[in-house]
Amino acid sequence: MKTQKTYSDEEILTQIRNAKQEVYIPQTLENDLNTLIDKWANGQTARAQTSASPSKWFWAGGIAASLAIIVSLGLYFQKNSSTQQYSDNLNIKVENLNVADKQKVATAERALILVSANYNKGLSSLHNAETHIKQAQNAVNKSFKKNKL
Repeated sequence: MKTQKTYSDEEILTQIRNAKQEVYIPQTLENDLNTLIDKWANGQTARAQTSASPSKWFWAGGIAASLAIIVSLGLYFQKNSSTQQYSDNLNIKVENLNVADKQKVATAERALILVSANYNKGLSSLHNAETHIKQAQNAVNKSFKKNKL
């Protein structure tokens, strides 16, 4: 198999200028040039995208954060005003009820208080169970560490 001699860029340019002799052009020159041009094109677009992107994202992020704050404040004030208005309407409606309906409302309030108390008791039981699980887990971890050493 015949090995091809590789020429540097300067040698190729010198041969082209001195066109008295036959100029040797490597067979892979076209592929090498296409690859190099593609690399340059990708490098230029990548540089252009990275240089422009941070400033665009910075401004877009700032605008989005500002809009989020404005919307949050608007919803907060709207919720406070509607909650106050709802509780005022509820008090007025309860006062206008007859005796039987007031007894039903009182029974519903007692039922809700009972449900709330049982719910809170269940949450405290879960909290106690969680602390016991953490203690057991710590004991198991200590024994594993002791056996590992």
